[in-house]
Amino acid sequence: MRGKRVIRLEAKWPEVASGYACSDLTVRAYCKARQDAEASFFFWRRGAR
Repeated sequence: MRGKRVIRLEAKWPEVASGYACSDLTVRAYCKARQDAEASFFFWRRGAR
């Protein structure tokens, strides 16, 4: 059973991915602006489960 935090992050990922795709920022700059960890971005983009 997955924890609430993981479920919340899974729900957040589509918003993060679409926001990044529409931006002209690097991954580093985008994550810094959102105050998200760059490693988390790559983790979720990779499709980790």
